[in-house]
Amino acid sequence: MRVEKSGNFNDVKNITVTIDGKDVSGFMNKAIIYQDIFLPCWTAIVTIEDSSNILMNIPIKPGSKITIEVETETESVLDGSKSYDFIIYKLGNKIFKGQMHYQYSLYCASQGFLTNQTNRISKTYSNKKPEDCVSNVCSEFLGGSLAKSDPSDVTYHTIVPNWTPYVAGWWFAKLALKENRSDYVFFMVDFDQYWFRSIEELFKNEKSGITFKQKPTNLRDDAGNFEDDYGIMLNRYHTDDYDGVGNLGAGYYKTKLLSYDVINKKWESKTFSFGDDIAEDKEKKPWEIFDQAENANVSFLPKHPGLHSNQTIDDQVTNWHVSRKSNLLKLEQNKLQIQIPGGAKVWELLGRNCQVELPSHQDQEEGEIYDKYYKGDYLISHICQIYSSGNITVNMELIKKRLEERMI
Repeated sequence: MRVEKSGNFNDVKNITVTIDGKDVSGFMNKAIIYQDIFLPCWTAIVTIEDSSNILMNIPIKPGSKITIEVETETESVLDGSKSYDFIIYKLGNKIFKGQMHYQYSLYCASQGFLTNQTNRISKTYSNKKPEDCVSNVCSEFLGGSLAKSDPSDVTYHTIVPNWTPYVAGWWFAKLALKENRSDYVFFMVDFDQYWFRSIEELFKNEKSGITFKQKPTNLRDDAGNFEDDYGIMLNRYHTDDYDGVGNLGAGYYKTKLLSYDVINKKWESKTFSFGDDIAEDKEKKPWEIFDQAENANVSFLPKHPGLHSNQTIDDQVTNWHVSRKSNLLKLEQNKLQIQIPGGAKVWELLGRNCQVELPSHQDQEEGEIYDKYYKGDYLISHICQIYSSGNITVNMELIKKRLEERMI
């Protein structure tokens, strides 16, 4: 499926699909590729229009290797090429459309997804930092490498009791503490390459240099050149806003941890308030009504001397236990769903920080045309690339960790 010369910003120069080395590009109706900072793998759904019985002739079966090669050339910063190697693990949505004509979907995942299903970790990590443990999980049990990590401030003596590598990686993400905040995520950034990163560090340091905004398309200067890169212009967008009641019960605003020392027969209580672990978040806390909400979410942690080796439980285990709830919910508050023309290099944006300029919803003051609360820094948390009929459309989910200004 080829477009020799791109005429629109959605055009794909080349897309080639092979299954076990056989070219099936002419049978592909649609290919959707998913990336997510909460998943250590990439997935895809490829829709096939089969009028030559390639299902049986290749044959297409669980474990078949499918490669999707894409290339775009539309004078956009996202232009380039990429090859995706997946394993087919499921055939679904099979529809009979006429004589010798079937439509079906191939569900695919990166190799690590299947490696994870076939491996179990039963191992002790003694006095190791969480990022070092995850590095070992990636290299020894996933056949990949930890490409980048943010150093944590803690060490643990941890027993992994017959868990899969993905479960172990996310357990270490819960344990990791950086300056008393528990906000680490473990995800795949390229095939067999993983990141173990702090959300706060991603917001501050992983700048993509890209600004998404909405403008009239096809505007040219006097020389006939396009004024903007329309590969990153917003086709459409909508906000996915907070749920105050749900957040209250889940411990976003305030939470209490009760612990009982089974040796000394003593109860202890620790109350966590939003922003106790990240000062910048507390500065822009957009409410006051929930300041007395410590009993909205109460959890229990038994303990005894030596339970966590010689570590101080209050400084490590107790901190991640309360901070983790709030930090994961911060990623659910102010989300922006956007659609752009994109390009073949859009996959590189996962986990990066971008800028967004949205039209103002407030009365404009002093020429301010952008929304003063929702403009600014966002984290790209999900990417969905849709290749269909020689075109590409990209849907992304962006997360705004804190508003540019505190709402009054």
